[in-house]
Amino acid sequence: MNYRDVSPMLPCRISVYEKADGKTYVSRMNAPAFAGMIGGVAGETIVKAFDETEVMMKVILK
Repeated sequence: MNYRDVSPMLPCRISVYEKADGKTYVSRMNAPAFAGMIGGVAGETIVKAFDETEVMMKVILK
């Protein structure tokens, strides 16, 4: 399998934006749900990357 094909879909994309209410929001893809559709080693890699990102986000957003 060519992992280059799925690497752009890994849960590395995080959006930070401000709405009209003045609050700042952080959003990201529901990677575990997406990984279920991909399956196999690629799906496992997506979930692992998502989990690592969640740990970083918890530290940053404290």
